[in-house]
Amino acid sequence: MFEIDKLLENRIVDAAFLESHIKLWFRRTRILIVVDGGIRITPAADPTDLGDANLFGLSMAIAHLRSFSAGFASFSVTLATRNGVAATSDSPGPAEFKYTGFRFDQGGPGDPVLNRYDQVWCFGLQPGNGPDNDPNSLNPSIDSVFAMAKYNPTSDAELAALTRWMNERQGGLFATGDHHTLGASMCSRIPRVNTMRRWTVAQGTTTVELPTRFDTNQPATPQEAAGQATILFDNQSDATPQPVHWVPEYSSGGWLFKRQAPHPIFCHPSHGPIDVFPDHPHEGSCYEPTEQSWLENQANAEYAFGGYSGKHYPTVNGKRPLPKVIARGNTLASPPLKLAKGKQDFRTIPLVSVYDGQQIDLGRVVVDSTWHHWLDINLVGMQAAPDKVPFEKVMRYFVNVGIWLASPAWRNAMTLGYLKLQQFGYFGQQEYHPLADSVSLGLAAQTLLGRALGPCWVWHFNRDALRLVAIELDPIPRPGPWPCLTCPPEEFIDAVVLGELVKQVYADMPEAQHQLAETGRIAATRGLAEDPGDLVRRAAGEATLTITRAWQQDLEHSERHMAPFARVAEAQARIGSKSRPEGA
Repeated sequence: MFEIDKLLENRIVDAAFLESHIKLWFRRTRILIVVDGGIRITPAADPTDLGDANLFGLSMAIAHLRSFSAGFASFSVTLATRNGVAATSDSPGPAEFKYTGFRFDQGGPGDPVLNRYDQVWCFGLQPGNGPDNDPNSLNPSIDSVFAMAKYNPTSDAELAALTRWMNERQGGLFATGDHHTLGASMCSRIPRVNTMRRWTVAQGTTTVELPTRFDTNQPATPQEAAGQATILFDNQSDATPQPVHWVPEYSSGGWLFKRQAPHPIFCHPSHGPIDVFPDHPHEGSCYEPTEQSWLENQANAEYAFGGYSGKHYPTVNGKRPLPKVIARGNTLASPPLKLAKGKQDFRTIPLVSVYDGQQIDLGRVVVDSTWHHWLDINLVGMQAAPDKVPFEKVMRYFVNVGIWLASPAWRNAMTLGYLKLQQFGYFGQQEYHPLADSVSLGLAAQTLLGRALGPCWVWHFNRDALRLVAIELDPIPRPGPWPCLTCPPEEFIDAVVLGELVKQVYADMPEAQHQLAETGRIAATRGLAEDPGDLVRRAAGEATLTITRAWQQDLEHSERHMAPFARVAEAQARIGSKSRPEGA
């Protein structure tokens, strides 16, 4: 059931009124998942049978995405495969492809199929581990294999269509493959995707065997952990996940005591940071965009597909976002552990990388080192385990990718919609007061939204809101080893933004309460008749006024209290200058 249904269930909102404004407040981001042949979408008949071919599929991730909703926002998921004869089904079942033989440029210039979707998720498998592609070869000549016609490589015309969609419609793109060149046929030439993940031998991808693989399979028994027994291949399907080391995205708190949080993609609303992934004995790898070699080469890459060309990472109005790694993992050292595939060194793996193109009106991009973080065969053990927290964390990672790739309007519907749903619940009736100051309202809203959506998404929403009024809340440089003594804490800024937002969302409260008192139902208010984006923009503008006034008052207050210190400091300086030897 979508959250919007709760208003109708409670019978306090007129259905016709709600339906007439649903286009403004309700958002369903449309995801097209494109897979190569071999990656399944049908659930396994018996999840305990590791030989079931359907376990090599995405049924758990797809089902979870389809079931998600928050506020007035949800996902729709459509499925496509690049294999088979080109065909379109008008009414596919939940485990059926709408498109077979899918190509990114299909539909023609008048009605491109891509324009029907907000996000495209690519799970590439080809050229696979076949006779043409030795998954242990580190000879760059092997890279010619993925362009062979039988592996359905993405053509220049497709790449032009996909890149236009990313650039001009701000389409969000997710892409992943696996070890060696798996996924290169579909993904290795897509702008930005090409330079955020290693797809080819020339790019330094990994092998399937040998010490040059990335083996993350974890020990499942005390004997395996002690190096007395072999960590088996099928450990990828057990209940023990690999640890994930998330990269701090922001810090908050005082000078001496700080709290750090991951990128919103790695935040769970109730379980904290997402710090686990399924494991696998031969993963792929993303790039580290901070490495000098990447900055010298991939950072300045350009694309040209027919008459459509440009830079992977353009500069717009002086701003040039670059990708960044938001989570890393590591291989297990063997020895001392015994791995089924033999020896390997301990190494760090960039697991997930993101590009925030929305800062310059382009689409966002997420790449994952391997689809084994997503496949049913890697999730079945975690799903069946008594402790469901690791499984729930991974499933939330899938959802978070969709939230982050979505448009700001969709995230407004998620956040404002949740606030709106609470208007006639405890929060709206007990925590909200029209005369309350924005800080008090904001702190209450922060708690409410943090429990529902997660604190990272609240932080992210506030940054999106401030960008609407051209404010980038970058960390304020410190003048020395001490803090900025006159800078407002970010918690204060966040509270003011949320407090002003609550005021805007609940501006129709007196009108609605009057209707409830008179008729017991809300037939019409202006609250749902205004675009959520306009409310966010107005709230951000009011927040900047409130913050500026408070900051100016605080500076004046600081100057008055600094005066005695300044007088003593001047006197001390005079005494010091007299006591110093001449010429010192």
